[in-house]
Amino acid sequence: MRQLQTWLDIPYGQVNGRSLSLDAIRPAHEADVALPVVLWLHGGGWYSGNKRNVLNSHMLDRLVDNGFVLASAEYRLSEEAPFPAQIQDVKAALRWLHAQPEVLGIDPERIALAGFSAAGHLAALAATTVGVPELEGESGSPGYSTRVQAAIAFAAPTDLHRTRRPATPPSIRIHLVG
Repeated sequence: MRQLQTWLDIPYGQVNGRSLSLDAIRPAHEADVALPVVLWLHGGGWYSGNKRNVLNSHMLDRLVDNGFVLASAEYRLSEEAPFPAQIQDVKAALRWLHAQPEVLGIDPERIALAGFSAAGHLAALAATTVGVPELEGESGSPGYSTRVQAAIAFAAPTDLHRTRRPATPPSIRIHLVG
């Protein structure tokens, strides 16, 4: 039976009086080793989903089984706060990981960011905009980097102007033959 260390609701930042938190799991047998971490963001079109879905799905257990810490950070959804709040929250989580590596026993020089769909978009955006003031935000651990060593963006929208859906669905015509 595998043994895990699990952390739930670790605060990593605060915005307008609202606390932001992350969850994490790591293999317990590696307790004295600084492990690489994958910060896996939840998808949901920027308006739904939550961090707990990542750990509860068990889809990423292989990462932990192979010596990675798996973390999942919440971010404010679009109904709560407009863009760029979501990316600013992700960057706050990254700053916290760099500032507090001993909490999870991670190596801050081996951080990967990943996600599917909207979360893939956030992962790619965070990885490619280090130091862009408008996207960095002020929450988390000021003065720490948001740099990552890898970003994995599954099915991520990358050109939001091209992927916009039309306001009115196109009409469908059915022709009966015979």
